Amino acid sequence: MEPLFSDLHPHSISSTIKNRLSNSYLIGEISGMLIFGFIIDKLGRRTGIVFATCFLILGIILATAAHGESQIGMFWMMIVGRGVAGFGAGGEYPDEGYSLQCQLISPFDTGFVVAGVLALIILACYHQRLSEGVWKVAFGLGKALSLTVFSFRIRMINSTQYRKHAIKQHIPYWLALKRH
Repeated sequence: MEPLFSDLHPHSISSTIKNRLSNSYLIGEISGMLIFGFIIDKLGRRTGIVFATCFLILGIILATAAHGESQIGMFWMMIVGRGVAGFGAGGEYPDEGYSLQCQLISPFDTGFVVAGVLALIILACYHQRLSEGVWKVAFGLGKALSLTVFSFRIRMINSTQYRKHAIKQHIPYWLALKRH
């Protein structure tokens, strides 16, 4: 989206804003990994993944609805929204990390390819003209996908193996730090 913003708002988007837009998601993701790892250990996989998806949806809504008195205000609202979305996306890692390590091409890599193709399709729908609607539609499609995933996750139950072997008390964090 950064090339699009550079063309739409050439005087408002500085290198500092570009860095903050890209780093906000990453910082949120790292925070989400740490916090949701703890939540999943304490409350269970289902609870953690539902909360993570809620944060992801909230962040996408905030980023899609970004506007402000000025273009700088819009970018700051988008930075906050992307940070919240990153926090929710970071919650996916503690729960899905092991199963993703077993795959050659991860769903995250596939997601980047699909997002690029969708951006091109949206631009084609706008007849290659840049407008505010292009990025809002792109972010809105991300929200639709997240809501679809949320509908399945809210009905999900923890597996019997997880319920049987989950550590309910005295999680050995010191042992994990010592070994890794």
